[in-house]
Amino acid sequence: MKLLSSGDKGTRISASVALRRDIGSTQVIKALIKGLKDRSTYVRGTAAWNLGRIGSAQAIPALCKALRDKDGEVRIVPAVVGIRPTTG
Repeated sequence: MKLLSSGDKGTRISASVALRRDIGSTQVIKALIKGLKDRSTYVRGTAAWNLGRIGSAQAIPALCKALRDKDGEVRIVPAVVGIRPTTG
């Protein structure tokens, strides 16, 4: 999980993908949620995709925030994996 803090964008993306393999881990979900705040569009998008594929209820609030990401490539990911914004 330390690799998500790497200075190299490619390493952070690879770490995000690799973390998905440990689906039951709360630490993994927390690390991927942190990845949604990464400066790289690709890292944020990969984190959102993996969180959506894991399907943990713990990730839903963070994925809903990702629906308002500054980058459209990230905003679309939660919608594709089935997260919809709530009204109110």
